Parts: sequence; structure tokens; C-alpha cells
Amino acid sequence: MEATILTITVSFFIFIFSTITIIYGWNQIYINGQKLASRNEANNLRQVICSSVEDIEKDATQFWMEKNEGKEHHALSTITFTAKLESIKKDLEVLKKYNIDLDISFEIRKLRSYITLDMERANSVKTDTKKDKLSNIINFSDRIKRKINYSFHKVYLPIEP
Repeated sequence: MEATILTITVSFFIFIFSTITIIYGWNQIYINGQKLASRNEANNLRQVICSSVEDIEKDATQFWMEKNEGKEHHALSTITFTAKLESIKKDLEVLKKYNIDLDISFEIRKLRSYITLDMERANSVKTDTKKDKLSNIINFSDRIKRKINYSFHKVYLPIEP
């Protein structure tokens, strides 16, 4: 009789220990899944922002390299570039929710000024000024992308194989 009670007691404690171990394991899997999902969402948003910056850089470079006709086209281009940069700012606010906090407002302001300043008279701007604009547009867009990538990798360290 005592052996039966001892066997039942041992079996009960093994059952309890096994159940606790399984619950703990599933909890760890759930936590790691959340971290991976969060990292993946932040990485996708980072890629979207960098792609948007590249598109702006490409469009701005094309605008300043080609001869553009009409003040209406210049005004529409100014509005378009301004809206795209504002969209990037909003995406950066979302990125902050993933603890990726970066301050690139200076770079965005400078990029905006190099793109939109003198757009209304783009056809009369001197070639040297256009060269400076193009160089600065490329430099500041690269600086923005580097800062975004650096901030992302500071929070989400690269996983070693």
C-alpha cells in the first residue's frame, strides 16, 4: 500500500514537472516568435523607406539632368517630392514604434532643399549649380539610408550563422 502511494505521488510530481516544463518551453517559443515577427516587420519597413529614398533620389536626379518644360511641371514636381518626403517622415514615425529611434530630420530637410530649391527655374540654373545639387542629393540620400540601416542593426543585431 505504501509503495502504491509512493508510486502515485512520484508519478504526480513527474506529471506536474513535465507540464511546467512544456508550458515554459511553449512560452519561450512564443516570445521568440514575437521577436522574430517584430524584427521582420521592422526590416520590411526599413526596406520600404530605403526604397522610397532611392526612388526620390532617382527621380530628383532625372529631373535635374533633363530639360523640363513649363512652370506647371516644376510646381507639380515640387509638390510630388515634398509629399514623398513627408511620407518617409511618417514611415520613420512607425519605425520608432519598433524601438528604432533615429534623428534624420536634418538630412531630410537638406535633401528637400537640394531637390526643391530653384525647381521653378530649373531650366535657367547653371550647370555647376546642377552638379552641386546632384552631388548633394546623392550624398544626403545615401546618408539617410546609412543612418536607417545603422539604427536598425543597432537594435536588431545581425544573426550569425
